[in-house]
Amino acid sequence: MKARAGFLRRFPALVLDAAIIFVLIFPLGRPASRLLAALGVPMSSIDTNAAAYGVFLFYFWTIAIFYLLIEVLAGATPGKLIMRLKVAGEDGNPASWGRRLGRYLGKICFLLIIPSLGMIEVEFLALSFLAVGLASFVGTFLIFGPEKQTFYDKLTKTAVYKR
Repeated sequence: MKARAGFLRRFPALVLDAAIIFVLIFPLGRPASRLLAALGVPMSSIDTNAAAYGVFLFYFWTIAIFYLLIEVLAGATPGKLIMRLKVAGEDGNPASWGRRLGRYLGKICFLLIIPSLGMIEVEFLALSFLAVGLASFVGTFLIFGPEKQTFYDKLTKTAVYKR
């Protein structure tokens, strides 16, 4: 059976992915501003969260779709590819596209914490986003267990392996 990747292999892949995302954000800034201006979002108003929320959503979904396509099609994010890791089933065999999609959606759930921190003014929605985000975030610490799987790995019956 192939060796599963633990925290010390997966964390650098996460850092590399964050660096790649950081680099991708800058070229998206001008198109995001133009798109939001065309939609009538007030970009010059300091006292509104609409512009900040709009830009956040544009960045989030653009990058999320980019990473979704790479992870589902290649079985790894760019950071995992660089670190020579891959997502597979719990048994080490290739995971189906459906499992990889489910894993990716579970993985990005912790990002739902961000909209709940001041961008959503409806308390029920903010608390819902916060609860789902925190559950996913706490579930990432299961990686330190003997199975080296996060909450979303366990839900989708996947694991990360060394190539």
